[in-house]
Amino acid sequence: KSHLLRSILTITIISFGIMALVEIITAIDSIKNSISNNFSSMGANTFSVVDRETIIEGQGRHKSLYYKRISLQEAKKFKERADFPGKVSLYAYGTQVATLKYKSNKTNPNITIIGVDENYINTSGLNIDKGRNFSPNELDDGRNIVIIGKEIANKLFPKTDPIDKIISVGGAKYIVIGVLESKGVSMGFNTDRNC
Repeated sequence: KSHLLRSILTITIISFGIMALVEIITAIDSIKNSISNNFSSMGANTFSVVDRETIIEGQGRHKSLYYKRISLQEAKKFKERADFPGKVSLYAYGTQVATLKYKSNKTNPNITIIGVDENYINTSGLNIDKGRNFSPNELDDGRNIVIIGKEIANKLFPKTDPIDKIISVGGAKYIVIGVLESKGVSMGFNTDRNC
């Protein structure tokens, strides 16, 4: 009773400490689950092989290592020869600043254009909401067809179904054959703006 103020302060400090610890543990679990969900959406056994230039820095000098570029024929040969269980997908980024148009509607110049094959939807953790995927024959023939993200579909076709409509991508015309399910922004990438 003689140290009532000291006892109240001690209990208050301990209570705040326990609350802070619980909040930190909750925040860490939340971040861990978010990262785990983002990676699981790509597939647990997914990896990419890319061709690139590497710059190695050391002791004030720059050394560039040039690797031989992977040609389309080499990539196709790898895909054909892959005998492990799983799927192989080929894709190439075109641009991240494209504008798409349908009649008088057009998107902002922030659309990512990706050239993909029939396996890309599966290996990237995406799903088709409307329409269908590419077929190998369509890809071999080089048909002007496209699958668009949900945000693009909502912007260009606010009141109509986008399937079988013709859109402009740059100076070329493409027939919409599918719309991706909305995934939102994940780790800085917005698949709803992919074309």
